[in-house]
Amino acid sequence: MNKSGRIAIAMLLSVLAIIGLVACLDRNAVVDDTIAALAIGPRPHAPYLTHYHTETATGNWAVLIDLSDSTNYPHAATNSIILRDVRVVGDLANDMDWKIEIGVVTIADTSGITVEHLAIIPRDSRGAFDGEWTVPQNGLNLLVSSDSLTFVATNSTTGTMIISSTVLIDGVGASAMPAVGDLILYTNEISNGSSMRLSVITAYDTE
Repeated sequence: MNKSGRIAIAMLLSVLAIIGLVACLDRNAVVDDTIAALAIGPRPHAPYLTHYHTETATGNWAVLIDLSDSTNYPHAATNSIILRDVRVVGDLANDMDWKIEIGVVTIADTSGITVEHLAIIPRDSRGAFDGEWTVPQNGLNLLVSSDSLTFVATNSTTGTMIISSTVLIDGVGASAMPAVGDLILYTNEISNGSSMRLSVITAYDTE
């Protein structure tokens, strides 16, 4: 092969190498853009925490996290709750049927509220119980959009006669009215004849 041929091949290989490098950079950019789109955002190393405790013989509604109240519930952003961990502990006095329902308010107006459930925990045996649900490492985004949870699918929804101006029990001694995006609890007494002691410890972030 003559000298001009060798030079032409060298130039061709150089062009192909440059094209390959550009394609690789484009792929990396796409990956980076995809990761950025999926990211929930920066999180504090230690998440916020609320503790709710009740001793009751009847069903009760309670607000676990009031998304719009950053004074009484520790958080900064108020767009959505990022749930990190929920622990439910307590005891039942007698063998009676109860359900512990945890969900998010997706509609709140003068006609009532709608709650989409994240978990319904049945209890029907006397004695102590201790359960913990650990969500994925980056948390579960409880964003509500168009009257529905954006990142959660559930077939359990409750519509109630509680309206948006109803003051509910909360865990911090403040007045809590149910609003869209709030994390809410219902201790649902199915059969009479037993009292329940219950603590719900919730770790969370917001964005």
